[in-house]
Amino acid sequence: MPFTTPPVSPTLRIRVFLALPDDITDERALALRVLERLPYDESLLDRIVLETVTWDKPRADTPVPSTTPPEEAISQQRPKPSECDIVIAIFWSRMGTPLPPGYTKPDGSTYLSGTEWEYFDAVHGSHQAGRPIILLYRRTEAPCIALDDPLFQEKELQWQSVQTFFASLTNPEKPMPPEIHEYAAPDAFESILTWHLRESVQMLLSDHASDSSIMAPGLRRERPHWRGSPFPGLRALSKQDAAIYFGRGKETEELIHSLAAGTRFIAVVGTYGTGKSSLVAAGILPQLRDNAISGSRDWIQVQFTPGGLGPNPYLALAAGFKPVLNRHNRTLHEQAHIFETDPDALKELVGMMLRDQPKWSELLCFVDQLEELFTVVDEKHRTGFSRLLARAANLPGIRIVATLRADFYQNCVEQQVLAELLRNGSYPLAAPGIDALYEMITRPASRVGLCFEEQLVEHILEDTGTEPGALPLMAFALEKLYEKRNEGELTQSAYDTFGGVRGAISQYAEDTFLTLDRHIQTTLESVFHELVEVDPTEGGWVATRRRVLQDKVAPTPESQALVSAFLKARLLVQDRGPENKPVVEIAHEALLHNWPRLVEWIQKTGGSLTMLPRLPPGNRDSVTQVPDTAPHWLQQRLRLAEDTLERLKADVNESAHALLTADHDTTWRQTTMVVMGIVLFLVFTGFSVFTYTVADGNPKYAAGMLWERVLYEMGASGLKNWEPRMVHIPPKGLPMPFPMGSQEGNKDEQPVHSVQITRPFAIGKYEVTFEEYQYFTDKTGSLLPGDRGWGHGRQPVIAISWEQAQRYITWLSVVTGKTYRLPTESEWEYAARAGTDTRFWWGDDINQNGKIWANCDGCGSQWDNLQTAPVGSFEENPFGLHDTAGNVWEWVQDCWHRDYHKSPPTNGAAWTEKADGDCKRRVLRGGSWYDFPRFLRPANRSSYGIGIRNHALGFRVALDLY
Repeated sequence: MPFTTPPVSPTLRIRVFLALPDDITDERALALRVLERLPYDESLLDRIVLETVTWDKPRADTPVPSTTPPEEAISQQRPKPSECDIVIAIFWSRMGTPLPPGYTKPDGSTYLSGTEWEYFDAVHGSHQAGRPIILLYRRTEAPCIALDDPLFQEKELQWQSVQTFFASLTNPEKPMPPEIHEYAAPDAFESILTWHLRESVQMLLSDHASDSSIMAPGLRRERPHWRGSPFPGLRALSKQDAAIYFGRGKETEELIHSLAAGTRFIAVVGTYGTGKSSLVAAGILPQLRDNAISGSRDWIQVQFTPGGLGPNPYLALAAGFKPVLNRHNRTLHEQAHIFETDPDALKELVGMMLRDQPKWSELLCFVDQLEELFTVVDEKHRTGFSRLLARAANLPGIRIVATLRADFYQNCVEQQVLAELLRNGSYPLAAPGIDALYEMITRPASRVGLCFEEQLVEHILEDTGTEPGALPLMAFALEKLYEKRNEGELTQSAYDTFGGVRGAISQYAEDTFLTLDRHIQTTLESVFHELVEVDPTEGGWVATRRRVLQDKVAPTPESQALVSAFLKARLLVQDRGPENKPVVEIAHEALLHNWPRLVEWIQKTGGSLTMLPRLPPGNRDSVTQVPDTAPHWLQQRLRLAEDTLERLKADVNESAHALLTADHDTTWRQTTMVVMGIVLFLVFTGFSVFTYTVADGNPKYAAGMLWERVLYEMGASGLKNWEPRMVHIPPKGLPMPFPMGSQEGNKDEQPVHSVQITRPFAIGKYEVTFEEYQYFTDKTGSLLPGDRGWGHGRQPVIAISWEQAQRYITWLSVVTGKTYRLPTESEWEYAARAGTDTRFWWGDDINQNGKIWANCDGCGSQWDNLQTAPVGSFEENPFGLHDTAGNVWEWVQDCWHRDYHKSPPTNGAAWTEKADGDCKRRVLRGGSWYDFPRFLRPANRSSYGIGIRNHALGFRVALDLY
């Protein structure tokens, strides 16, 4: 269903009373969050106004409704529970503090606590006037009371009071006992309360529509003050964005719970683009401000990044304490020096900050992007600063929450003190799932009254996927979509104009770049040379961003123009650095991974970018000193260094130039002899051509491939057991013409056009399995992708990019002497349809005839939206193929084209024409285990970049028959 705004109707004003003792802090925070979000539910938008009533003391350190006498609350003009529309009463281990004398039940007994009085006041109102609706909850988790706890007896008495209270409610002699909603722990409470509140509100809407005491005819709900886009784009969310932060409720509560349990250090660890910074800044910090932990509203929050002010992390830390430093006439540089030299400096400064705060106040230090300790911070500061963090985590009154990119976890482990912190305080953050992404898309839109065109949300979810790194791309695409909104509606046509989730940032960056004059464009490499940090990894380079003084990034008018253009486009962001000078950084690392121009440059020059830090420091004046102390470099390293000087025009010191010159002759003589010998050998044997055209220039790989071919011809190769099973298409005769595409499907499936495949072919009966692919990896030393714990064997191999599929197919073809390949898009659709013209090959209903036909999100199988199914788990289609619908998306040969308007091939060939297509993206077919049924239709199309891998991507092979 599309996300739409219901018609305007009279708005219902509803009072909700929270009755709960002071041990229910977790549930209190959850209840407040549910109440804050409920008015933005799709079915309730603009129909209700919720007023939350509690008897907390203003500015109190903890919520204490049980200690507030009713007459005091009433005198403050706070309504009684009986005067509200809904009362939420929650109990666990305490009944609360007894009321003063004078408050007795009708039978003369005293109330156990103020919370019990609130509950029975609500019951009395419900009996007299039919309201409030009472929602009574009880946490069943047993409280933990230490035997040596000085308050042991008091806590035991409170626990017994709770037992007595519920025993009285469930007394079989009493008529109509109340419904008690039990839950095991706070994690389960939020969803239960949301469901019950939604039902209660709907009941009030239907039963009291004419009750003027709660109706406000014509009243429009005043939305929270929010200007501009509710989507963050590439920027991380901050505390000010809490009102538009959705989708991470479970993670937020788990981290809050950990802090409430006394944890002093937590590192949120995840890959780039999983929303680590936003989770802390927009999720955790605002909830602490709202007293999610008793007294946390009075905590002082300090935030910094280790490299925020350059290579000195002590300076960045000092900046977080700037208010107190100003009061004591101390500069940032002075305090940074104190941090570096005095082990107790932080303890002293924290004491100064908390001096005038309530006794329960603490300092919460948010260390964002801890990986900057290894990418920006000077190496000489790393160990000392790590020790400072470890020392801080053991000081009373200090809590530390950090974020860390997972690929730098090993760097931290190598620092002994950081390893100890991470061992006891790591929180792994996975990429958000489909449900979380749905909230992130629809909930912020509801804040400003936006609605989505039908099926657009599903398209965005499909394009986004659940792989790490997809989240910032989705956020950026949503921001672009907001800019193209049409009178409050977000449309598919606007989404298509910028290429959707994957194309948005790439197209935007490229468009921004191409608007610049040619002489300005030429400075791109020198600018990003300063802004990008690279480290070697298997198969290439991992790139991260870094902050640099703007004067260093853009020293010339041309580079200044490029930086200004990228700042205006928000692809770069600007901040203030040391001495209030402007610093620049890339807005988000998604740009490093999704702008082809930049990706290609990083891969080509990655080695060059890593060279400069290894060159000798510029503190030597004599050239003759260098060769005596410097080791000889390999020719490869020499070439990389020379390439750095030539391509990047880097500011390399004279000593480095001297080293290159002095070492050049020796390294050239040493390597030339070796290279010439290899070249002569390759030319002599004819092996060279094969190695560099088929085996990626890897002689060992080429030799192994040819040897496997010999074994295959002799019948001695194990591949005989693991070669894919093929099916001739069609089974008999020649392929018949068929209508490719769908008039009722997505725009990329149109127009429907006739295709006549001109010759038979064969296609895999199953998707390529782990056991088939593993034979290839074992023989070639290639990397076998992970299976997420779903198993190998007959499971379809997953996390395979288009490039990896091509590598496997090349190897398979050489070893067998057959012409294996990926199927073309038209071949795939013809084979998947298998001569049928229904929505799916088995019919128009996903569960035709009450059967389960596939694995998807909504197919009804045991694997739905959980994982892949073993190949062949479902019935084969009329051509004898399994799993052409669901399980994993399957790569095909064709380049991506937006639709079929530009003369696609009609003979079954692959559409690789680049004129209006994108050959860096290839087509995917068939849907997967986490996709909705509509994506399983044979005509449905999708695409990804050729290097993309995720756990819903696999492939099957095709074979030329002659």
